[in-house]
Amino acid sequence: MTEQLIDRPPLQPELLSPDFTSQGFNLQLLTHEGLPQPVPIESAFVLNAEDRGRCLDDSLANGSIALLEGDQQIPSGHKVIRLAVDTLVFENSSELQSTPFLNGLKAGDSLKLTPNTETTEKIRGIFGGSIDYSTKRAVLGAVTEELDDYSEVLALDSFATITQAFEVASGSRSVSLYNFDELPIPTRALQEMMNVLRATSDATGGSVLDSLKAIAVLPDSHSGFHLPEYGSKVAKGYANGKGYIAINADIFGMEPDSPDSYSLFTHPVENVLSHELGHIMHFQDMKATGKDQVSEELGWKDGQQDQDDGFALPYGRTNQLEHVAEISSALHEGNERLVRDKERIAVEGLRKRIHSNEEGPTYLRVTEIDLAHMSDRIGSKPKEPLAIVLDESLTVAKEPML
Repeated sequence: MTEQLIDRPPLQPELLSPDFTSQGFNLQLLTHEGLPQPVPIESAFVLNAEDRGRCLDDSLANGSIALLEGDQQIPSGHKVIRLAVDTLVFENSSELQSTPFLNGLKAGDSLKLTPNTETTEKIRGIFGGSIDYSTKRAVLGAVTEELDDYSEVLALDSFATITQAFEVASGSRSVSLYNFDELPIPTRALQEMMNVLRATSDATGGSVLDSLKAIAVLPDSHSGFHLPEYGSKVAKGYANGKGYIAINADIFGMEPDSPDSYSLFTHPVENVLSHELGHIMHFQDMKATGKDQVSEELGWKDGQQDQDDGFALPYGRTNQLEHVAEISSALHEGNERLVRDKERIAVEGLRKRIHSNEEGPTYLRVTEIDLAHMSDRIGSKPKEPLAIVLDESLTVAKEPML
């Protein structure tokens, strides 16, 4: 049966125009005397579990995080996160020995809260500063996404300093941009990055900004760009399923490759970021649907693909993830030569599936953060007041990784 393809309009490039007439973003940058001065990483971020625990204690004491039982009134203006009491699991006997009022529990047991019990009263006692270790671990696990906890994902302990930080906001959505390279991000490169975010947000009704948490600009020496599977090649960027993108700072000074290069790199900054955002959208779609529909539509099965279905450039034939990401980059560039109708339909379908149904163009407000004069370190408190509700009606299938 012959596949019937509809007549589609020509691809429109989304690349940043030279005159910035339709940029769709505003940059609020700090004025520096000379180059921005890097600041110690520990003065900008919460770095370890002990430090996060102290910050949690502070948030519980000042009310920015409230820990409640299911029948307690939720404070006005607090975002609610419901936490199954099954998550309050004691992993070993030493934890039990440090909480005498829980005599009778053994390692692996869950802490079950019932109204007006001594245990419940002890839990409520956290407002006075006492909170048992297991409960603290569970609460930290529940609020991690609200605390901008990048320490593990970005391997912050491998950096001594951070040079720049930006908040990128669109309505109620926001994404963080961090620069760990010694040199600042060139203004033109920053404009190009925001243009890619704007265009991808437009294509998904803003939902890609819900999945994307942070973009980190890292020095070329970072280990993530030199993995054994890359062989002699150095990665220009990478993304993961947790919503984080890393960009190799070296791309800011690289010359474009020819149209017939290993991967699409005719507009280095925009090609790389649109490629990595292709991964973010792909992960978002798989998480929402529980399957990899776009890869099936592109002819991938069990990690293999018919040669006739392969992408025009070699890197896009590596695997289904890179195929989707390279199509995303080519669509952003408006590259009719690289994108066949079947590929265009598949990735446009992915964008429609994750679309928020919110219409209208995206406008990004980009604000550079004064790292030397921050009132609170990144990750020290939630973005908005939280109410953690301990709910006995909820259950968890397995012990969470906290």
